[in-house]
Amino acid sequence: MNYLQLCRRTAHESGTSSFPGTVSGLNGRPLDIANWVQQAWIDIQNDRAEWLWLEDRFEGTLLAGISTYEASDFGLTRFREWKPGKDPETGIANFTVQGANEDRAQEAPIYDMTWGRFWRTYDRGANAGRTEKPLVYTVDTQERLRFWPVPDGSYTVRGLCRRSAQRLTASDDVPEVHEDHHMIIVWKALLLLAAHDESIDQPQFWHTNYTNMLGDLQRVELPRIKVAGPLV
Repeated sequence: MNYLQLCRRTAHESGTSSFPGTVSGLNGRPLDIANWVQQAWIDIQNDRAEWLWLEDRFEGTLLAGISTYEASDFGLTRFREWKPGKDPETGIANFTVQGANEDRAQEAPIYDMTWGRFWRTYDRGANAGRTEKPLVYTVDTQERLRFWPVPDGSYTVRGLCRRSAQRLTASDDVPEVHEDHHMIIVWKALLLLAAHDESIDQPQFWHTNYTNMLGDLQRVELPRIKVAGPLV
């Protein structure tokens, strides 16, 4: 369903007699419905940091002598946060680095470090000026990536990040999650609408539907938990 269809379904379920053929230029009750549908989708996306559909890959270029990079330096416009560390299932590092004169077979993992440990170890004294192929990186307090050693040439860095929440604005905007889960937006919007209206008639029914669909969404769109093997 697109944004307009979500609004129309929410209007129907709430007992609103009709909804216009666009989400533009609204006022009154239709505007309330459109706003709550929009807010419901944002709330759902922000509910869990691990939603798989918001995970994204990026590729960027490190330049000689420059160790600090923002998301915009890599062309990322809908950026929420980096995903450092390792894949919990395979233990493989999320970030890699490859020299300009290296082939893909020489692409090497690069390991993350907490910001406090990084700046105490590598961002002071003689270590701060060392130039070489980067070996470690950190995410600082301003959500910037910082690499060490300082790149001594051009390198390609690849890794994982999380996109910021999608905002529905145009009638034909479609939520990025699979369409099987679109009705969860309607049920969430109805709960928000009921709280706004101080309604006591339908919220329990809407809450049950929302909770059921949230469980389905979590089963499909959260990383699977790997059971550890025997210790001996």
